[in-house]
Amino acid sequence: MGGRGDAWTPEALADRLRQNPSLKVLGDLVGAAPSLAAPGRRAKRLDGYDSALEARYAAEVLTPLHHTKGIAGWWHPAPKLFLAEKTFYTPDFLVWRSGWLECHEVKGYWREDARVKIKVAAEHYPCLRFLAVEHAGGRWRTEMFLPRNQQDHSHEDEEAPSFLSYWIGGGTQ
Repeated sequence: MGGRGDAWTPEALADRLRQNPSLKVLGDLVGAAPSLAAPGRRAKRLDGYDSALEARYAAEVLTPLHHTKGIAGWWHPAPKLFLAEKTFYTPDFLVWRSGWLECHEVKGYWREDARVKIKVAAEHYPCLRFLAVEHAGGRWRTEMFLPRNQQDHSHEDEEAPSFLSYWIGGGTQ
């Protein structure tokens, strides 16, 4: 864990965050430059994003939130997360907000395989929050994925997802 292209395992991430949970360490773990496209995947755009929708989300949502201190920082690309033998999940963005690390996945529409991967990632990495962000009808909508054992319990920090949904949803939840 740590070099560009390395996958995070739940144990390695937890160990590293216990050692030093600062933003500097997160920046070191994430790396800076986007990697080349994997075999079978299309190449990244010149701006480093996989799609125009990701670039738009960064410009319309994450950058303004960072400037207004709604989030402490964000990184793209996010680190690759290990899920199972030969199975990985790479979120579009890693976001540091309200003491939480969030993985944001931006989609114009959701295919079932993408939905399954984010659900599995939420189970494997309960120390991270997973948000699906969809742009539909001119608005950004969010959905949070929680591990099964957390889905029916109240959470200490309920305001964070509601705040993000409110802000990017144009004022309605």
